[in-house]
Amino acid sequence: MKSDLLSMVNHELRTPLTSIITLAQIALESGGADAEERRSWEEVRKSSSVLLGMINDMLDIARSDAGAMAVSMELMDLGDIVASAQGTIGPLAVGARVTLTTTVAPDVPLVSGDYEKMLRILENLGSNAVKFTPAGGTVAIAAVREEATGDVLVTVSDNGIGIAPENQERIFERFFQVDSSATRIYSGSGLGLALVREYAVAQGYTVTVESVLGEGSAFTVRIPVAAVVELDEDE
Repeated sequence: MKSDLLSMVNHELRTPLTSIITLAQIALESGGADAEERRSWEEVRKSSSVLLGMINDMLDIARSDAGAMAVSMELMDLGDIVASAQGTIGPLAVGARVTLTTTVAPDVPLVSGDYEKMLRILENLGSNAVKFTPAGGTVAIAAVREEATGDVLVTVSDNGIGIAPENQERIFERFFQVDSSATRIYSGSGLGLALVREYAVAQGYTVTVESVLGEGSAFTVRIPVAAVVELDEDE
């Protein structure tokens, strides 16, 4: 009942928030607003997008708890997914004055997975990296094929504040924040990384983190060779 109620409330919140975001975007693109009005509309759009992201996270948590998180294993082009994630994270990086780069190695093959969930993984990792990287820093998304294993590695790295060793596993727990000051300075529900791991596990992938406090972090999604789709050259 709790999961059903949460799902219903979240669905009801999504509709007006989507309308607010759309209207704010129309106002920004109309060209009729002065600088002060544009700043106000941009704040409305940004804050509404943050709320919508939190609602989406809570809805997925409710689905996971109810055992209703569906996974659609299909043919995926990681180049397309990285490009889509860049479109979402790019404006956040510009606003935070952080440089965002993306690279997909030419030998990265098609893989089997859930397109929407893989996109959410990269969006959550990328937006998180931007949030915890000071102005002037860099966030990079890279996809490569590991020669030794044949696995595909998708890594989101940054040169931000980093994570202490004792917290590098706990950050994947639901609602975990490193400390109370982080909650005040860096907004968020503490669900993003928990969902990243749940989305990855649901597809048969793994997620790991390497980080040095004060120097940055690198989150790697490992797509096993069993999920790689090798196409014949004639196809």
